[in-house]
Amino acid sequence: MINYTEIFPTRQELRPYIESYVILALHTTKINTKVFLSRPGATLLISSIPFSANKQTIETGVLLGISDGSKILNWKEMATARGLIVKFSPYGLSRFTDIPMEHLGNEALSASSVWGNSFRKTQNKLMETAHVTTQIEIAEAFLMKLFIKPNEIDKRIFRIADIIKTKDTCNSLESIIKEIPLSQRQIERRFKALMGVNIQTFNRICHFENVKSLLMEKQPISLTEVGYQAGYYDQAHFIREFKRFTAYSPKSFFEKAPFYRYISKLND
Repeated sequence: MINYTEIFPTRQELRPYIESYVILALHTTKINTKVFLSRPGATLLISSIPFSANKQTIETGVLLGISDGSKILNWKEMATARGLIVKFSPYGLSRFTDIPMEHLGNEALSASSVWGNSFRKTQNKLMETAHVTTQIEIAEAFLMKLFIKPNEIDKRIFRIADIIKTKDTCNSLESIIKEIPLSQRQIERRFKALMGVNIQTFNRICHFENVKSLLMEKQPISLTEVGYQAGYYDQAHFIREFKRFTAYSPKSFFEKAPFYRYISKLND
C-alpha cells in the first residue's frame, strides 16, 4: 500500500521557493526502488530508512540538484517506510544555502553535508511524528531559519525562469532581460548559479516536465499527442529526449518505473 499526499506551503514567504511537500507512507516489499525523474528544481528527500542514490549510500536524507537525467534511489528489503519530499521551485534551493547551484546540478548529496547538525536534528523531529501538519510545521521552521532574501537583480533572473517554466506568453523574455543591468553573459552566468543549469538545459527540462504532467493525467492521450502538447517539434525528437531524461522509451516507461505506475493509478 502507498499513501501519497501532496501539500502546498503554508507560509507566504516560502511559496515562491517551495512548490509543494509530498508525504509518503509505503507498506510493501514489492517496491524498493524509485526513479527520481528530472524536474525544473531541486528536491530534498527525507526517509525513515537508509537508502542509496545511484549506488552511493546517502543515509536517510538526500538533496537532489536540478538535473537533466534521472536518479535511482534504492531501499534495502523495504517493508514499511515514511518520507517527506520537498520540491523546490527552479530557484528555490538557492534561498536556503549559499552554495552556488551550479555545484549541485546533477548531484545527489547527503543533506547533512549541506546543512550539518541542524538538518540532522530536524530530520529526527520529522521522523518522530506521523502527524502531517506537525511535519510541515517542522520542515517550514527549518527552512525559515535558513532563508536568504533575494536582491532585485536575482528576482528578475527568477522571472526569466518563471516565464520559461510556465510558458507565460503575456510577458516577453526579451523585455525582462533588458531590465536587468547586466550583460548577456553575466545574466547567463547568474542564471546558472541560481538554477544549477544553463538557460538552454533548463528549457529542455521544462519541456520534459510537461511530458510527465501529460502522462500522469487521468484521461490518457496518445504518445504523439503528448509530444505535440509538450512542445516537441516531431515524434523522433520527443522519443530521443525522453530516452535522454529517463533511459526508457515512452512506451516502456511505466513498466520499468513501477512507482510511477502506482502514482498514476492514485491520480485516477
